[in-house]
Amino acid sequence: MGGFVFLFRDIENHWVWKDGRMAHRWMDLIIQAQWENKTVYFDGVRVDLKRGQLITTTRLLMGRWRTNPRIVLKSLEIFENDKMIRCKKTTEMTIITICNYDAYQSILAEKNPPVHSPYTSSENDDGAERKGKRKGKCIKKDNKEEDKNIISQQSVREGNLKFFEEMKNAEISLDEMTMRFSCSKQELLEMLDAFVKEVNIKETRHTSFSDFRKHFFDWARIQFNKQKENEQRRTKGSGQQDKFAARRGTDVGDKKASDYGSSF
Repeated sequence: MGGFVFLFRDIENHWVWKDGRMAHRWMDLIIQAQWENKTVYFDGVRVDLKRGQLITTTRLLMGRWRTNPRIVLKSLEIFENDKMIRCKKTTEMTIITICNYDAYQSILAEKNPPVHSPYTSSENDDGAERKGKRKGKCIKKDNKEEDKNIISQQSVREGNLKFFEEMKNAEISLDEMTMRFSCSKQELLEMLDAFVKEVNIKETRHTSFSDFRKHFFDWARIQFNKQKENEQRRTKGSGQQDKFAARRGTDVGDKKASDYGSSF
């Protein structure tokens, strides 16, 4: 969407501004919200959105916020508990309503700002400060866990790629596997490439090169066995079709002896 959104300066006094990632997530929701009532289609489903609403999913927010589903749901929960948003969830989508959207996202609000903006606490300063500190502790805890998850995922991928390069250069191990699986080296390397992609998606950690090599051997053995089984099924099915065709070709119809001319 084009256009712009309003931002009150006193957002810097709100707890959400104290953490860059939470501020980014909050502003992202505001940017995605509809400026006016609008009918949209989401995965083929017609949805009537009102001004200040947006439609999304946990997976979409994971991509926009570059984090995991637990952090997405926790962030939405914090916003909802603080009455900044309302969420209506179904199995296919989540409709988010930005609370007080009209109070600060309109031309009238620009010309005549409300006495209390959406970011001005109704509590006294001491109460607001205590509330901000409590929020800050929760956010810092979530951010630390998020950072640990990111570091853990990166270390797993880096470790797998390192072992992948070592495996490609392990000539003796590769030769032994090609003999064991009765395959070419190229086929084995293609299998190795597929293996690394799968373990990275599953975030499978390997403690050593020996652990990686053993896991790859077991995984490749299963894959090659599946290929052989599928080939046997295709061969067997083809043989049965030929057999049936042969039978159909030798079927003798109901004929009389005179139809064959002279006797044998």
